[in-house]
Amino acid sequence: MEDTPIFRELERLGQKETSAKAQFTDLLRHYWKPLLLLGGLVLPLNVVNYTLLSYAPTYLSKEIGLSVDTALFAPLVAMLAMTLVVPFTGALSDRYGRKPRGGSRSSACSSS
Repeated sequence: MEDTPIFRELERLGQKETSAKAQFTDLLRHYWKPLLLLGGLVLPLNVVNYTLLSYAPTYLSKEIGLSVDTALFAPLVAMLAMTLVVPFTGALSDRYGRKPRGGSRSSACSSS
């Protein structure tokens, strides 16, 4: 396997790569805003997944009165649908890019 161009350049100049600890410190120091944004994007996804996978079957069987089998099958269908839809929405996003949205629409969606 061939070395990366950056590694070859460092080697040519007689320099060494910085330690992983220094790189991590630089990451936290210089990129804390994108890291917080990323965390803010990942957190809602994890909440939805937790709700779908663990709480929904319990709610459907205990509160709605569905059989346990049906209550476990419903989230499975939803996850399969997501598996089919996500690549297409990703392709649409790649093709058309991000469009600016009004803040009122976002807040309206989250409050309903």
